[in-house]
Amino acid sequence: MIQYILEIIAFQLTFLVIYDFFLKKETFFQWNRVYLLTTFIGSMALPWVKIEALRSESPIFKGYSEYLWSVQESPVTIVEASQDWFSIS
Repeated sequence: MIQYILEIIAFQLTFLVIYDFFLKKETFFQWNRVYLLTTFIGSMALPWVKIEALRSESPIFKGYSEYLWSVQESPVTIVEASQDWFSIS
């Protein structure tokens, strides 16, 4: 529901910007009224339209727990490094 309301607001904002740039100074007030009413109805209807070209598929997320369970356990060996070449006294 919140996503639907946000999409309506985004469409109304887009239509308002178009109105401000192109139709604000027009003297045909009936056409401006028609534009504003149709964009209001359009902004309510457009969130229901789904365009397949804009749909993006999210990659499959492999969780950490699945990753950690499939890790091969290998023995850890600790090798002490000799510090003969550098010493601080």
